[in-house]
Amino acid sequence: MHGSRYIAIGGLVGPVLALTLASTTLAAGPVTVVSHPTAPFLYPAGEGCAFDIQAQPEHATVVATTLANGTLIETVVADPILTNLATGASIVWHPRFTVVETYNAARNALTDVIVGQFNVMLGPGDQGPHGVVAWPGLFFSVLGEVTEVSDADTGAVTRFVLHGVVTGNICAELSH
Repeated sequence: MHGSRYIAIGGLVGPVLALTLASTTLAAGPVTVVSHPTAPFLYPAGEGCAFDIQAQPEHATVVATTLANGTLIETVVADPILTNLATGASIVWHPRFTVVETYNAARNALTDVIVGQFNVMLGPGDQGPHGVVAWPGLFFSVLGEVTEVSDADTGAVTRFVLHGVVTGNICAELSH
């Protein structure tokens, strides 16, 4: 799997994004969708850590606004519980961030600029903070700003820039 997931509740954004983009085609102005996801979802082994992780959204609010030009702005506040399904080890995390996503048709690329406190999940083959990411990937916490560019067809991260600090290694925290 290629493509970064910039939050511990990455599964929450997809349905909101699809709904927001569909609504935008019907409207000339900005369209905002607010959701409070509650369904758990899975990050399979090899998409960040060497083990399966279940994410259970708690107190989640996602506000997604799509502008007339297609730019997506999302603000996320949540307290997901991340659980290593092999050992049962769990942590609660507290992402608070905003992401602005733009599409470049000439390059067929998506650029995400994420600011705040959030998790980043990179898969094998993605460009990461120290070069190309190896198996099983990376799953870490950030306080600051990340800019990443991904191929719109494959989802592979082709450019990754971090301005801030890495505050945690989610795989290590869940390994116990």
